[in-house]
Amino acid sequence: MKKLLHPTYGILIIELLVFLAAVDVILLVSSSLSLQKNIPYNVCCGIFTLLYLIYLLYVLIDFALRLLKPYGTLKELIYKYFHDIYFRRICNSYVGSLVNFGMSVFYIVYAYVKDAQFYALATQFFLIAFIGRIYLLYNTFNSRYEKRMRGHFLASILTVILGFGMLAITAVCIVKHFTVMKNDILLLAIALYTFIKFISAIVSFISSRREHNIQLLSYCVLSLSLAFYSMFMLVITMPVVFAEGETVKDFTFFGFIFAAAIVVIGVGNLILHHRVKTGKVTFVDYVNSPADNQQ
Repeated sequence: MKKLLHPTYGILIIELLVFLAAVDVILLVSSSLSLQKNIPYNVCCGIFTLLYLIYLLYVLIDFALRLLKPYGTLKELIYKYFHDIYFRRICNSYVGSLVNFGMSVFYIVYAYVKDAQFYALATQFFLIAFIGRIYLLYNTFNSRYEKRMRGHFLASILTVILGFGMLAITAVCIVKHFTVMKNDILLLAIALYTFIKFISAIVSFISSRREHNIQLLSYCVLSLSLAFYSMFMLVITMPVVFAEGETVKDFTFFGFIFAAAIVVIGVGNLILHHRVKTGKVTFVDYVNSPADNQQ
């Protein structure tokens, strides 16, 4: 029971993969058999999903408490956040994982209710990113450099997968004639958030490369992939809302551009990982953090 309430990252990753597979089965069965209005099926699926999401939320809160425990007072925590780029990146990634968690929940429900392949694919996109970020965050508690290298390898692989997922989402937009919301104020708020997120991801990515920090780079690779996804959604949404006669299909070609960029980033980091592993390129590692000292 203790391992379930305070799981290692290995156990949690397995649980997340099982949940991802279960979500795929639920969406596939409901779509194939048109069970969206079947009350017994909905209740069973709803109870399963709700219980698992509550469990995941508990694990995330437990993880946050473990992460912050070494820093003592709130004043120490704030000081650490503004003066330690590594710790700040960890905190930002944790918040990002919560956002991914919330988005995946939203898309699971929306895909089920609307029987929309676009939102089903979006569910996979955010859950995969969530899995990757949680893996990296759990490696914060491990001081072994090999674990950090493995985290960078996983982040690179998942980035490539997210790139191909982006291609699938783009294809669905074209084939299924995807439509978007019409709320101007909400869209402007999303646009502001997207631009901040996109710029921040690029700056963090460049900074981590310049500092040759393999752990920071691992966080930034996934963040940049998610930023490209958010930008794609904005590009296909804003013209339709603010211009007359435009459709989502007219702008979906940007999805191929963003997908290619994500795949290139992923493949580039796989090459970099190999070069670092073979000693052709030197990357520094973050050492002597309170999180490391918990080992």
